[in-house]
Amino acid sequence: MKDLSGKCVLVTGAAGGINKAIVTGFQAAGATVLGVDLQNSTANFSITGDLMDPIFCDTLPDCAVETLGGLDILINNAGIITRGDITQASDDDFARTMAINVEAPFRLCRAAIPIMAANGGGAIVNTSVIRPSFAIKSAASTLWGEQVRPTGVANLVTWLASDQAAFVTDQI
Repeated sequence: MKDLSGKCVLVTGAAGGINKAIVTGFQAAGATVLGVDLQNSTANFSITGDLMDPIFCDTLPDCAVETLGGLDILINNAGIITRGDITQASDDDFARTMAINVEAPFRLCRAAIPIMAANGGGAIVNTSVIRPSFAIKSAASTLWGEQVRPTGVANLVTWLASDQAAFVTDQI
């Protein structure tokens, strides 16, 4: 298991499924986690907020610093999809999807990078849990001999955020 003791982690989309397993995986590795989700849930996260709100996204990394005492790892894991025929999708469907899947991670990265850089570096992992890709399935299977399930993806994400993955990532 990765040792992430003393690391402060911000995870978006923390309320359920794979996202919940990612939070648990970081906690099991010794990290202190601030989870964020739109839905109110149990103790798997600490903040309820809307990633469609640009101000919320722009200030969330500072909130993590205030709450956790630092920010070493950002996991952009929230994601949505509107299922159906694209010709039937509304402008609101498109705007909401782009706000959550593209604009929120951009804003969070933009706000988190200066914080991490000022403290000697950090790690950012951008993921999507809408449909596990072949690459994620292959990596989880190769690294841990697991099929894609929440714990397998959580192991992959915690590993990518660890110093052990520095040879395959471009950590700041």
